[in-house]
Amino acid sequence: MSIYNDLHFKAWLESLASDDDRTVARYIFNRIKLVSKAEFEQGLSRNIIQLSQGFKRVALFPVKKTISRHMQELRMQQGITLKDPTNYDSSAIVGVFLRNLSMENKRKLVFEPSIDSMCAQKIRHIIYVDDSIGSGQRIVDFWYQGIPTSVKSWHSRNLCRISFLSFSATSEGKKLILGTLPLKNDDVVTSVMSFPRISLPQNMKRLRYKLALSDIVSGYRGMFTPIAFEHGVPNTLPPVFWNSKVNVSPLFPNRRIPNSLLKYFNDEIVKKEKIAENLAEFGLAKEGVSLLTKKGENFEKSLMYAVLLLRGRGCTVATIAVRLHIPEETILAIFKFAVQMGYLERCATINFKFTKTGKSLLSELRSLNIFEEDTPQDKASEYVPKSFRGRLVGV
Repeated sequence: MSIYNDLHFKAWLESLASDDDRTVARYIFNRIKLVSKAEFEQGLSRNIIQLSQGFKRVALFPVKKTISRHMQELRMQQGITLKDPTNYDSSAIVGVFLRNLSMENKRKLVFEPSIDSMCAQKIRHIIYVDDSIGSGQRIVDFWYQGIPTSVKSWHSRNLCRISFLSFSATSEGKKLILGTLPLKNDDVVTSVMSFPRISLPQNMKRLRYKLALSDIVSGYRGMFTPIAFEHGVPNTLPPVFWNSKVNVSPLFPNRRIPNSLLKYFNDEIVKKEKIAENLAEFGLAKEGVSLLTKKGENFEKSLMYAVLLLRGRGCTVATIAVRLHIPEETILAIFKFAVQMGYLERCATINFKFTKTGKSLLSELRSLNIFEEDTPQDKASEYVPKSFRGRLVGV
């Protein structure tokens, strides 16, 4: 079943005050990448292995939530009881993953070793892992309050290298970390996926009056990270999706994923729907729905067709990566496969050009029927997302 027809999703949309609000909320949702547990772990594992090359032993730590001294004093003045903040963030999920990964690579990776253990094992590289970097402030706070003084002393004397890794990151967040922390040239701040600032439609501001914090238009500190993990969503997603204090029925209550929505994180139909929605933004609505409804095509093949369609519109690798929410390395791998299939010409740069076979494929994709021959026209709603109504004749 399509997520757009899910009862929880419909309840969230219907709880918004006007058609304009629903249009904007859906516009934003179409840009959110749903990351399954498997995709999350595979992406981080691949990057950790790459960062570990050249080192005999590497230490792994999850980035844990810290509370600044100013915030602690403020809460104490207000009489708010401070609980252990690490029980209320994603570090536990990341920690379990890192522990399992270290068990699979005992000779190379060590999970949360003590200071004495790192000295004894002569560890020269420490990787701190988070699920998402939004504003970057969480990493900065963690550096000053979560990383032991001994580690920072080793780092200042060039005795160890420090890397920060996340699955997703904003360009602003990386810039803040690199500009604030005393990192060295060989230190790394990297992510599986990067998101530049995305311009939201002007009528997004209509939602601000529903928010508990009226100065928040997008997510925390004005960031917008269009991503939702199977274990939860970052606070850089607009609060209209998760803040239970606002006048909506949140899609992800208190940044958690309801059980009824978990199945969509591994659903190929949902992934294809998002491809179709994103292609439509480039005037490729018909082609998007064709890929969505064409039977016998797996997600990987549909993804390759989508990449080639966007490339046919002149999109760069970076643009395709942002539009389809996939790493640039995945796009380059698709291009290389397309070269092997004879769709693209071999070239020394990433400026791939179509062969005659590739141009023929594009023409075929653009001329596909909207529905298979055995698809009843009166059941179009089961195959075509609502946002496509009016874009396609007869739907």
